[in-house]
Amino acid sequence: MDQRTTENMLFKALNDLLQKKNIDKLSVTEIIKEAGISRATFYRYYADKYDLLNSSYRKILERTLFQY
Repeated sequence: MDQRTTENMLFKALNDLLQKKNIDKLSVTEIIKEAGISRATFYRYYADKYDLLNSSYRKILERTLFQY
């Protein structure tokens, strides 16, 4: 699995979980379980759940700016 695929799986899992819970109540364990990846893979790309959240927002912003 490549980095882009892993990131997309994590972004989708995070988005799905944020529909049900606040980021403060969400655990890395829940995110990786939802994404179907290992803890080691998560930490290869992100320092913590807030790093994932910030990266997700950055990607959304880049896509939005690219469209305009």
